[in-house]
Amino acid sequence: SGDFSLGFGIIEEKYKPAMLWVYENFVKPHRFTYSANTYPHRAVQALINWPIGVKAANPAGILPKAQVDTIHGYYMARNRWQDKNDILVTFYTQTGPQGYHRVSSSGRISVWGLGVQTGLSLRGMGQAKVYKTADDGSMIVGSGATHLAVDFSGASGAPVMIVSLGGDSQKDGAPKPVKGDKVTSKFTRVTAGEKKFSVFTLQEGEGPTAKADGDKIEIGRQTVSFNGEQIVLAKFD
Repeated sequence: SGDFSLGFGIIEEKYKPAMLWVYENFVKPHRFTYSANTYPHRAVQALINWPIGVKAANPAGILPKAQVDTIHGYYMARNRWQDKNDILVTFYTQTGPQGYHRVSSSGRISVWGLGVQTGLSLRGMGQAKVYKTADDGSMIVGSGATHLAVDFSGASGAPVMIVSLGGDSQKDGAPKPVKGDKVTSKFTRVTAGEKKFSVFTLQEGEGPTAKADGDKIEIGRQTVSFNGEQIVLAKFD
């Protein structure tokens, strides 16, 4: 709709090349009408706000790959900005403003990656007390009772691994597996020490196996543990 014609008027100049790239590569090829005949202000906003003369630039060097909207509790992590095989993980914590236009979420982690769309449950995530990111887009979030880690390092043997702990994640059924010609998903619950982890991977071919090793989980070359405050991945400080 008119999101970009409005949005270009409220973002900082340094971000406009990145958002123009998003528009030209992800929106414009699939959008043919913007209902300006019904909402004429969209055409006016475009005339006023559009970054004419600005050269589009890949967001990778401009926008962080992991981001959070601290007002609405919206988290996003992605591994790159390239094509339909980019991997994007998003979820809401339901800690934002309430009311008619409030953000609604069923506690679902949405996963877009390798050309498929899937997801898994993560209920009970409240206001984050821990939020850490890595340059490759990996992200760790913890709210006290519920914890999540998104790993794009590839050390697990999969291009993306999502680990959750606490909340209601152990009560929900396993997500419906992805079984394509090439792309598959794998979901495993592993008890390590006294902690019950849920481990999800998305990959081409057979997924890596997660197994307990004392109070840690080993999956590929990656280890996963909990230090009392957050999920710890071997590649994180």
